[in-house]
Amino acid sequence: IVVRMGSKTKPVNEKFRVLTALGMIFVICGHYGIEAFSFGGLYPYESFHMPLFMFISGYFFKRENASTISAVLNYIVKKIKHLLIPYFAWNMVYGGMFIALTKLGFSNTESTPLNLHTLFVLPFLQAPGFSFNSAAWFVMALFFAEIVNCLIRYACTKAQVSHDWIWLLLYFTIAVASIVYSQLNYETVGELGIFRNLYLLFWYGFGTFYHDKLEPIDKRIPFGTAIICNVILTAALIFFVGSPATNVWSSLFDEPAFIVIARAALGIWFWLRIVDELMPVLGKGRALLFVGEHSFSYMMHQCITGMAINALILCFFPQVINEAMFKSNRWYAGDFGAARIIYLILILAIIACAIIFVDKVVDGIKRRKQKDAL
Repeated sequence: IVVRMGSKTKPVNEKFRVLTALGMIFVICGHYGIEAFSFGGLYPYESFHMPLFMFISGYFFKRENASTISAVLNYIVKKIKHLLIPYFAWNMVYGGMFIALTKLGFSNTESTPLNLHTLFVLPFLQAPGFSFNSAAWFVMALFFAEIVNCLIRYACTKAQVSHDWIWLLLYFTIAVASIVYSQLNYETVGELGIFRNLYLLFWYGFGTFYHDKLEPIDKRIPFGTAIICNVILTAALIFFVGSPATNVWSSLFDEPAFIVIARAALGIWFWLRIVDELMPVLGKGRALLFVGEHSFSYMMHQCITGMAINALILCFFPQVINEAMFKSNRWYAGDFGAARIIYLILILAIIACAIIFVDKVVDGIKRRKQKDAL
């Protein structure tokens, strides 16, 4: 793992930052029907990309965060500041944007009224957002996993349950139960959010377990051996049970729990080893590191950026944009066929430019304030 000191004198794990960037790329590709990185459907994005994000976050969980009740409370406050407050701030922005765009003829299947319930209550139950920021549902899922994990780890500490296998088995049992229950057809919105998040909680815990127990073992397995074994196991699952691509958003698990978890594990392991092997090359790509550093912004704003791209194309090249589809399908990628990968490139570039611009404006304001203070 390459670790470098960032601009804020904070250690940066570049390997996992690149892995985060690739995960975000997979999310965008999945939304716009870009199959370029799925290896012909061998590793469909939906089978592992959300567990991958949880795995990465869990990898960095520190035991001291659950050592005392004071540490737990400090951890919760930190997560509220870094996840909840930004999410709800943007949710209000997108609520207003949703109303404005629907008056201009935009429609979708997730239309919701703008009120206190949809702004501040529904996100805890389902986190659908207001269509154009619906991809950011993962922020609420991550908050849930981080808080619940911390509380469980604290409870284990107080009960003097220190063996990592015990709480990992607990998380696995919870994940299996949530998959089985969802297959019985949940009936309420709240159930959707709860059981989807309980499944993802396992991957958060597995990230911590990998960091503490499995990583040294994994590193002793030669790259070629790991990849060959991974492909054989993945191909065997596809051959014998089909090719499940779990739709985590709606918690529709089409295959038995073991198969769902196995496919996610194989997808995570595959890309983990790919990134580990290619870090001498990928680590030099500052663009990937930038995307990994700003994953919140890419998750939150990818949809509206894609819609802005469609609007511009509609103005200058109307023959390749179906206006009715554009207004009814927020993930519409024009009539470009395989060339729709241009949406991935443009979304990454436009959001990067916006982030850099905002950073420069904020830095300018800070310098002006410092100059006035002097």
